[in-house]
Amino acid sequence: MFTFIVAACVGVVVGILSGLLGIGGGTVMVPVFRLGFGLSAIEAAATSLFTIIPTSLAGCVTHIRNKTCRVPLGVAAGLGGACTSPVGVWLASISPSWAIMAAAALIIGYSAISMLKKARALPKPEKKAAAKKGAACVGASVSSVLVVPPAASTSAPARPRPRPRSIRLHLSQNLSCLKAR
Repeated sequence: MFTFIVAACVGVVVGILSGLLGIGGGTVMVPVFRLGFGLSAIEAAATSLFTIIPTSLAGCVTHIRNKTCRVPLGVAAGLGGACTSPVGVWLASISPSWAIMAAAALIIGYSAISMLKKARALPKPEKKAAAKKGAACVGASVSSVLVVPPAASTSAPARPRPRPRSIRLHLSQNLSCLKAR
């Protein structure tokens, strides 16, 4: 019973992260199942895949309702993943556990570093919103204080990202961003 309660709590956290960040359960669940529950590498991956089904469906429905999902892109990627996932299962069944965990760690690490680099390169919306709403700077001899009127304290609505003309162009822009750093 204790294991079920802990797993449900982990599921709550993964559900929030999945909806907020769009991460698959594998990013969090595979390490939790492997390290926290002592499952083998293939059991952790398989259980994570099973967990992703309800989490993804709930998040997907909500994002479609909010019009924040690009459905054709998701359908194409989902069909490609569904068709090739059995190959991944076969590879996992013939691979040693250390290789599966090393591959997962490398992918998670690479994703984390890439996302941090992109996050650092993004403009800071608070500064732009405060400047647009007429924030006043009051100077002192040593430092200055930023005074923001109450109406400016709410962040501006997020602008939709412009769609790249093609996936190839989008990938080349991302790769050039990484090479520049």
